[in-house]
Amino acid sequence: MEVRTRLVASTPQAAPVAAAQESATTAQEQCCVPVWLPYGWYPTKAKCEAEGRRLMRESVGVVAYKCYKQEDGGWKLYLLESA
Repeated sequence: MEVRTRLVASTPQAAPVAAAQESATTAQEQCCVPVWLPYGWYPTKAKCEAEGRRLMRESVGVVAYKCYKQEDGGWKLYLLESA
């Protein structure tokens, strides 16, 4: 009795599954990119920095702050929150 074996080629469904897994990984990486969020405007750099330090100390999730000089002479506070 002769037994024949048949090789099963990889199915075309394997490629879409791999692509879906790759896109899911990319989406996960993009979800956790740190984002600087605008918080408030302050008349002086000292007040802006004091508020940034206070928020880092008292707020859960705030990991950093930056103060940027504005055209109107004030300072804009941005916060970096942990993901």
